[in-house]
Amino acid sequence: MNNDEKFTIEGKIIKHNPGGKFVVEIQTKKGPYAIKDAYVCGKIKMNNIRLVVGDNVLIEIDCNDFKGRILRRL
Repeated sequence: MNNDEKFTIEGKIIKHNPGGKFVVEIQTKKGPYAIKDAYVCGKIKMNNIRLVVGDNVLIEIDCNDFKGRILRRL
């Protein structure tokens, strides 16, 4: 297994936590699954793009620790 194994998937923001972290819900074959530690990538911070609860986002998930990085708002 490579350290760079990541995949992207669409999700929906369901909660905003302090420190710029979000809880994102993704749909799987077994049903909805919540990713608790999803953080915002640098370009979203630089361009002051606001993310609110209910936004659909594209996230990149790391296979090792299953944390997500929000790449863009859809």
